[in-house]
Amino acid sequence: MITKTDVDEILAENTRIRDWSNVCHSSYSPAACKRHTYYLEEQEVKQYQVLLESQQERQALIQHFDYLMRYANDVIFLSNEEQRIIEANERAEHTYGYSHEDY
Repeated sequence: MITKTDVDEILAENTRIRDWSNVCHSSYSPAACKRHTYYLEEQEVKQYQVLLESQQERQALIQHFDYLMRYANDVIFLSNEEQRIIEANERAEHTYGYSHEDY
């Protein structure tokens, strides 16, 4: 299983808040603006943490997949929606006599 996270999706809330804050800052006192800016920075840090965690999880899944493909004693094929083989492990290549270039 491979996860995909859209960076724009994660950061969209931050962009919306920043746009809103540009409008509101003209009517806030300096202290309120400072609190609001601190809040925005805190939210941005949280969003980047979510993005980093997502990337780390994806990298871990890729490493697990690579390990499985390399060391499995079973024949393993990975195909696309059209049922074309896009990846096969060494056991599959040896068993069926194909090389990576053949598919």
